[in-house]
Amino acid sequence: MKKKIILYSVIALVVLIIFFAGYVAAWMQTNNFAIENYKKAEEALKAGKYLDAINGYQVFDAKLQKYVTYVGFTQISTMFEGHPIFGIPSIVEKAKKEVMKLIVTMPTDDLETYFQNTVRNKNPYILYVLAELIHRTSDQSKISMYENIFSLVGGKTNEITKYYDTLHKEANE
Repeated sequence: MKKKIILYSVIALVVLIIFFAGYVAAWMQTNNFAIENYKKAEEALKAGKYLDAINGYQVFDAKLQKYVTYVGFTQISTMFEGHPIFGIPSIVEKAKKEVMKLIVTMPTDDLETYFQNTVRNKNPYILYVLAELIHRTSDQSKISMYENIFSLVGGKTNEITKYYDTLHKEANE
């Protein structure tokens, strides 16, 4: 009887160790992926490709004979959501800061394109984007449209200034 208990305990321990090792490996792989893609996003930013930097891009790799996808700062900033067992890597916070800076500094046309490309997706920055667009435009019909969308995606119109102020504060830190 004792041998069975010891055997089951050892089996349970081995399974737990395998699970833990797999989780550690996946966390490290995701972290390395985030770092590699952060560097690619920085390169895109330096080249003035704001949309590629913030939202990612694809390039055709002739050696692999397929398209390779690089994620942008937005995706990097959300990679570890809900999985902070080993903590959230510093690269995630750096990516969040870059997203906020880009929302404030990218040309309005690019910001509008970013908005149009991500409004249907789960984008944690959409209310900040809308607040920025509302403050940038003087076209009353666009302001009304953005305010309506702001309300539809979960914001309250009396919070627009709060989002705008928070965006600019975080972008300038």
